[in-house]
Amino acid sequence: MRKEKSNEQFKNMPIRKKLTTSFGVIIVTTFILIVTLLVGMELINVRLTKLYNGPTMNIHYSANLYYPQLDIQRMVNRTMAEGVEKLDEMYPQLEETINNNLAIMDEAYAKLSENLLTKEDKNRLEAINDKLNSEVTGYRVEVLSLLKQGDYEAAREYNDTYYKPSVDATKEMIEELEVSIMDTASDYERSATMLAVIFIVIGIILLVVITVIAITLALKVTVGIITPVNEITEAAKKMRMGDLSCANEILYESEDELGILSQTMRETISTLDDYVDEIAANFEQVATGDLTKNFEEITDFLGDFASIKKSFVKILKEFNETLTKIQAASRQVDSGSDEIAGAANDLASGTGEQASAVEELTATINTVSSMA
Repeated sequence: MRKEKSNEQFKNMPIRKKLTTSFGVIIVTTFILIVTLLVGMELINVRLTKLYNGPTMNIHYSANLYYPQLDIQRMVNRTMAEGVEKLDEMYPQLEETINNNLAIMDEAYAKLSENLLTKEDKNRLEAINDKLNSEVTGYRVEVLSLLKQGDYEAAREYNDTYYKPSVDATKEMIEELEVSIMDTASDYERSATMLAVIFIVIGIILLVVITVIAITLALKVTVGIITPVNEITEAAKKMRMGDLSCANEILYESEDELGILSQTMRETISTLDDYVDEIAANFEQVATGDLTKNFEEITDFLGDFASIKKSFVKILKEFNETLTKIQAASRQVDSGSDEIAGAANDLASGTGEQASAVEELTATINTVSSMA
């Protein structure tokens, strides 16, 4: 019911409003599609940015926790391998290497503290930092102290017993952190991919909806224009051939311009048909000799057709005047005929009397002749 009412309202809209509404709906739905896709792209961009600034960079920073320890340990092993003879040369390099790598590790720790995305990873980072600052640092200081004293044997034994296992344990903790970061990265990647798929599907659905709406509106507008135009065209062709019975063939009804044109065309054809019927009836009445038509009973023709009524009334008046004159002349002839008939009767009576007198005269003459 609501759909029929909506269709009726759309049908009754002016053509300009129909076109404006159609284009407006298409533009609005297209705008919604574009906005939706832009929002989707922005969300995906946010996800990818978080993926890059988060897990991707965190892998880099976790590596800056891992490899500096290897570098320090390698430098410690190298210093012990060079022996006490090169202690004065190697020890400053060892301290410089340690300081540089500790600076890298401090920066990595600060970045990881800021960028880690899960509470579990942050707890792992705190555990790694505690181990580095307490156990690993303490063992490294002891090894350096033994090296500085030149007790390489004790330094090597302490390194193998305490420092190296502690560093290895820390590296395992960092590897676990990296695995967790990679899992988070995979989650973000899957999320971004899923988001992209969702918005692609939404975009396709909106595109289909826009296409269906556009086609539907185009068909409605097209049918709303073509149907009455075809009906009016066919009616006009029949009118051109003299067929005025085609008013009922214009079926389109609406409050738009074409609906008004269709209604006007129907009324025009009906009016012309009525005019023709009345003119034919009046002339048929005249043809049968009935000139008693009352002028007031003739329909008042509209516009230029008024001249037809004027001419028809003039014809009737002329016929009536002519017939009136003929009737008067007939009456005069009838009166003269009566007078002639009376005179003929008088003449006939006089002739009879004269014949009787002649007969009497003839008899008298015969009598006289006999007497003579």
